[in-house]
Amino acid sequence: MSRGSHLGRYEFRVFPTLVVLSSLLWTGVAWSQPALRLQASFGSELEQTSSLAASIGFDGAFAGPIRLAGDVVLGADPGADLRARGTITFGPLGLVLVETLAGVRIAGDPSVAGSLRAQGNLGPIAAQLFLSARTSDQTRFTALLDEPPSLSGRAWGASLRLSGRISGTWIAEALVEQQRSTDARFFRAHVDGRARRGVSEGIDPVMYARLSAIDALQVWGVGGGVILTERRSPEVSFRAGVEAWLDDASLQLAPALSVTGARSIAPGLLSWNLSYQAHALENEFVGGMRLRMGASEAVVWTVGVDGHARNLRVMEPAIGVRVSIEAEVP
Repeated sequence: MSRGSHLGRYEFRVFPTLVVLSSLLWTGVAWSQPALRLQASFGSELEQTSSLAASIGFDGAFAGPIRLAGDVVLGADPGADLRARGTITFGPLGLVLVETLAGVRIAGDPSVAGSLRAQGNLGPIAAQLFLSARTSDQTRFTALLDEPPSLSGRAWGASLRLSGRISGTWIAEALVEQQRSTDARFFRAHVDGRARRGVSEGIDPVMYARLSAIDALQVWGVGGGVILTERRSPEVSFRAGVEAWLDDASLQLAPALSVTGARSIAPGLLSWNLSYQAHALENEFVGGMRLRMGASEAVVWTVGVDGHARNLRVMEPAIGVRVSIEAEVP
């Protein structure tokens, strides 16, 4: 049987499961102080028409440990998203946080997407399992699926993340991820080490190693950096590394850089993320900034700017920018 037929059977099993889980979380709970959220954004993609989008959503606490949030998406690609989060007790993991997400887009070729995330602790090790599936490009569900797009079109994915303290100073994290589409397969493994106060108070050195592969093409990367941890302030991370791969038996090298963090300024909290990597699998620059204002007032405002330039091996090249503004009424 072909890979595509296996994929189709998988999706028909996954999406009903996600819908049932979301329905179970909805049943029997009552609203408790829901918050209203309004968002408008304007974006433009290279060689495509600009688009104006808006969404009306809610985020409410419910009876018991369950919390539900949702959005109705308006604009060129309308649809709806639903998020449900709750806790369950599961064997040796004890208390497990479970989050289900489901979304639909109806413009042109209708598409659906869903994901399931479960987080728990096994002794000193924190574990996170993430499952996702979609029937079209992930770019249609950027507000729903926060994983970076790797494959185009119909695809499913799974990842496992483990983290824990391996000594009095070092904290380690490992990630294994796989995505499959009808015509390609993506694999990623990542190991990250962080030394708490390894340089001085407020400065943590980090190092990492990773492997990325699409089908038979493999890219290896190593690097390091520092994380600034000022008291009562969000962390700021600086990382730099080198990527290596073989091209016709010739070794190729390319840089990888990233800066993420947040800082409190006069109007509110400013957060940012910038990353760049160029290698055989993808040439990618991604950047974004958010300014959150009025956290202690009746309306919380968030202004954001996001940009990207991607030329993935198995996706169409994409260059775009989007500006958004969001108002949340607690």
